[in-house]
Amino acid sequence: MTIRKENSRQIDLKYHIKQYRNPYETTKQITSFLNKKINLKFKNFLDLGSGSGANLFYLKKKFKIADSFGVDNQPTLIKLAKKMMKNKNIKNIRFYLGNIEKLNKSANILKNKIDVVTILQVLSILDGYKKVINSAIKFNPKFIAVSSLFWDGYLDFKIRVDFLKKNKGGIVTSRYYNIYSIYKYLEYMKSKGYKKNYVKKLKFMKNLKLKDKKIMGSYTSNLNGKKVLITGPLIQSWYFIISKK
Repeated sequence: MTIRKENSRQIDLKYHIKQYRNPYETTKQITSFLNKKINLKFKNFLDLGSGSGANLFYLKKKFKIADSFGVDNQPTLIKLAKKMMKNKNIKNIRFYLGNIEKLNKSANILKNKIDVVTILQVLSILDGYKKVINSAIKFNPKFIAVSSLFWDGYLDFKIRVDFLKKNKGGIVTSRYYNIYSIYKYLEYMKSKGYKKNYVKKLKFMKNLKLKDKKIMGSYTSNLNGKKVLITGPLIQSWYFIISKK
């Protein structure tokens, strides 16, 4: 199944720039959990699906990470990331355009030089996670950390959302919102030599509102006494997993 990629016109640059000014609560939760399990100071990071680089910027500012790298397949976001690093006068974080599921050349160059590979909010929009995990393993990092939609059971859900044109036939673009079995993911990581795994379910503290709930925007709601994040018709179950070799 082929999913159409977003072009530069469909990328909301304001959304990405906003993350530099106001890091999301999920970013803070993820990095705090990461720092509890790993002393992040002076660690070398590789962020796969780095977008505009806001996550690496936050890690640099908050935890003083060392030389680090980001890879994304969107030229517009890589250009923005480089611009933001220049504006912030940060010289030891570099960004590259590439397919995160196929990083053979760069893996040879950076092998054994990366301490932590992060893959944040990326796996669910891919047609499976094994290719990008295998790509990360090529760098031989001690830690691989992911945030994604997971299911607490032995079920995978393949969800494709088609964004349709109004009053006309055809699809504007399509995106995955895949949900993976957390148990099968952990089994796969252990089979690859990452025997120790730390799991945290993300909590949504702030209230998010959305005026038009017929679109694929996100908002919070109470369900059985717990705050949940809803996007379109989907109740999102976000987990953060750190896998250690």
